[in-house]
Amino acid sequence: MLLATDKEERAVFHMAAEFCVLGVFQEMLNLAKEFLTTEDVMKLLVATDNERRTVWQILALCGKVNSLQKIWN
Repeated sequence: MLLATDKEERAVFHMAAEFCVLGVFQEMLNLAKEFLTTEDVMKLLVATDNERRTVWQILALCGKVNSLQKIWN
């Protein structure tokens, strides 16, 4: 389900990164880390949407520095 995309090719992670509060995104990331391989988690974070933006870029563009820091930790 985390790998599913909508008609604009946005994965759940793209949507959470752009529209959700840090807690929701962090919980999704924790679940992904628990149930997916490290390689699959990285694929989620670098997957691009129809505008060729990655989750990293969306977080940076939206000013969600705390989310970026949590991922790096």
